[in-house]
Amino acid sequence: MLSYKRYKIIVKTFCVYDVLALLPMAVPGINSEHIVTLSKINVLLGGIDWDTFLPMNLLFVQMLGILGVGWAIWRWKHISVEIGRYEGYLRILFSSALFWAYYLTHHPIILIFAVVDLIASILHLIKCECSESINK
Repeated sequence: MLSYKRYKIIVKTFCVYDVLALLPMAVPGINSEHIVTLSKINVLLGGIDWDTFLPMNLLFVQMLGILGVGWAIWRWKHISVEIGRYEGYLRILFSSALFWAYYLTHHPIILIFAVVDLIASILHLIKCECSESINK
């Protein structure tokens, strides 16, 4: 069982991870270059190069980035075990979608993101001493 203090550290760590992973996607112009960088990393990991994203694809990437960064900042400011549990269940769904995408595409970088999100979901769902979390 984790102390509430350690649980907060886990939640904050993944807030930072989300901002670092998603902020480049939220900014027009940078998001297209970020996709190219991710594609190059995918190739280095043994995958194939990705097709160029169309402006409409980049719009959806940007919307995902904005929502993800906004959710991460909100979680940081409102840390609680209840929100952490909700986050854990959301990450299970998200990692499931990523594992499915990997199954369909075999892009190794997607597998890495899927594993990180699965680990994050497990850590968010670990039992925690909740007495300190009430009204904090």
